[in-house]
Amino acid sequence: MKPRKPLNDNQLKTRYNAHVRKLERLERGEINSDITKDQIIREECLKRDRNRCRLMSLLTPPEMRELINNSIPVLLNKLDVAHVFGKGAYPKLRYVIDNVVLLNRVSHNWLDQQKSPINGKAITLEAKLEWWRRIIGKKNYDRLREMAEGENGR
Repeated sequence: MKPRKPLNDNQLKTRYNAHVRKLERLERGEINSDITKDQIIREECLKRDRNRCRLMSLLTPPEMRELINNSIPVLLNKLDVAHVFGKGAYPKLRYVIDNVVLLNRVSHNWLDQQKSPINGKAITLEAKLEWWRRIIGKKNYDRLREMAEGENGR
């Protein structure tokens, strides 16, 4: 989390020391390494997607206008690491890099709520899956779906 104001020397030293202690605890196995895995997957995703929303790069001009007209502009600039197959339902896919993409906060929230990622209107489950296929590509989506079905024994 970024501080709102610059830190003074004492605050900076305190935060640095806390960070060092956390790293030492992590190395000793005293804290959950999932925090680090989440950070690693986020960094890989940011690099691969070049700090850009994967969805917005695919939209046609009319779709982009619709997204802008139906959302809060500041949230379009916030990027989330979004899981195609949710990390709760599919924990083994949580750290699969092809299962995560950068999405703007608005579209990410709408897709999670089974709404259109460009206007927030309710959509069918099949329409939601079509959006994911469009965002990550049909081949990649089908491969992930096979992995997900294998994980849940379907």
